[in-house]
Amino acid sequence: MTDSIYPAEPPVDLRSARKITPPPPAAEPEFENPHADEAEVWAPAAGSEPEGSDQDYVWDEGDSDNQQELAPAVAAPAWHEELLPTPPNAETDPARWGRRGWFNTVSGGALKLRPRPEEVLHRRGVAAVGRPLIGDQLIMVANPDGGQAKTVSALMLGNTFATYRRSGPPVVWDNNESEGTLGLRAASAVPATSVWDLLASFGDLAAPHAAASGLSQFLRPQPTGAEVLASDDSADRFDEIEGEDCEKIYSVLRRWRDLVIVDTGNNRRCESWVWTARNAHVLVIPIVYALDATVAVLKMVESLKRLGLEDLVANAIVVGTPNSAGPDPELHDQIHEILSKVGIRNFTDVPFEPAFPRGGRIDYDRLSEETRRAWVRVTAMTATVLAESAHYGTTALTAGDRPATGPLVRDREQRTGRPARFAELDRHLDRHVEQVYRGPDHGERRYLA
Repeated sequence: MTDSIYPAEPPVDLRSARKITPPPPAAEPEFENPHADEAEVWAPAAGSEPEGSDQDYVWDEGDSDNQQELAPAVAAPAWHEELLPTPPNAETDPARWGRRGWFNTVSGGALKLRPRPEEVLHRRGVAAVGRPLIGDQLIMVANPDGGQAKTVSALMLGNTFATYRRSGPPVVWDNNESEGTLGLRAASAVPATSVWDLLASFGDLAAPHAAASGLSQFLRPQPTGAEVLASDDSADRFDEIEGEDCEKIYSVLRRWRDLVIVDTGNNRRCESWVWTARNAHVLVIPIVYALDATVAVLKMVESLKRLGLEDLVANAIVVGTPNSAGPDPELHDQIHEILSKVGIRNFTDVPFEPAFPRGGRIDYDRLSEETRRAWVRVTAMTATVLAESAHYGTTALTAGDRPATGPLVRDREQRTGRPARFAELDRHLDRHVEQVYRGPDHGERRYLA
């Protein structure tokens, strides 16, 4: 058998080979985007700004002092949309509400009608509620006047956060100094424990080896996933919750929970109320539109300002509810105007819910769709303030350094210490009370019936 002969290339003499410098690369042709007409490229209006001005660049939307000059905005290449399409969002997802949602459903996906603006706003609210929080956050629900739906508001905030958040259940804490009604209004009343039971086990819960499951025996789980820490409702106890007790309770809660919603009592001078104000990141003020309730809010605002919590007032959210007689547009606008003059900027309304004034237990799933959607809006506003507060959280800012708008929170250390008493506070309220009781078009004094 003959050997196979394999062809081979001629040998290369490496010594005789010379190093040849490659020619410079040819200039690349200018990229032409076939979808340039469809791309959304930001450009200033013709004649609005000269060439080379600040308008030729994209600016960061953060603090004006930290804005950086970026490269001019350009359209994405054609292949970008093919391989990495824009993910669905609140504006592009098919509608689920109304007739548009019905047509999208019955078509089996063949139709993808876009949602109406109200559905888009609701989706944005849901996204804001589900936003992760930084650190532990405390929401204060307060109005010194009784019957202003503080307990209902605290429960609705807790149930809404629990429905749309995926990072742990919120705790709704009844921080009434004596007897609150949160445990009576919550959908579930099991287990029948209170803050005093938690305080009795504080040593075990605060120990380094304590397990997270130990806290669960003192919290009442709700159908939505929220948890309730009820106040004491026994007839044989005469003790009151003080500031030191609040510190112990919160130190245990914040160890395993990142969001606590506090339902406060009607006494703005008690230690538990002042402790909550000093440690709150955002204030929610429920109000049933009435003149006497407005006066109570004005007094509370002055109390907070005396504590040095002007930022808590500026970031407060007023949640207005019409009374059973129906909306009163004139009274609504008058109260908003008065509260705006004392530094409150955020207002929103929720509809009258017949199930709330009855005083029974609140089942979130049985409430009207209108009510639940309205509380998504309220909770989204609250979550937005919490997120912005965390951004500014530990920065000590003077009045001159604060931006004109945007939530701020003081350092928590500035809110510690023994609560102050306000013996001479009410003398400073004359000018605000006068505005509430004075008619809009005349100087005649109007008194409550």
